[in-house]
Amino acid sequence: MSCDRFIWFRTRKPPTKAKLRWFLEDHFNGMGVSVEATSDRFFVNLPGNTYHTLTRLEPDSTPVRAMGDPHRRWIEVYMGRDNLDVITRFQDWVTNDLADGLARHLARYWEADELETE
Repeated sequence: MSCDRFIWFRTRKPPTKAKLRWFLEDHFNGMGVSVEATSDRFFVNLPGNTYHTLTRLEPDSTPVRAMGDPHRRWIEVYMGRDNLDVITRFQDWVTNDLADGLARHLARYWEADELETE
């Protein structure tokens, strides 16, 4: 279940890299996450393994696995020139729900012009 959540800043400026890092660290404060940065994105590494929410309700269902590492959970936040992209790649439902909430909170706090989910 991968998904992009685009946060567009057409009339306002997107957050700086430093302020975005603070936001991510504080948003997930106390949840045991680590935040790593590259030149154009952040990786919010979540604790625990990917998990299929319906495992006990539907024992024959196939567990969802993260791309590259079968147990890693993460949310990517890409910094574009006029947008942020909150990305999940083949994550479980819980990770996607956390990313959806993060995108809504980012868009609301920085008064983005649009939040678009693909």
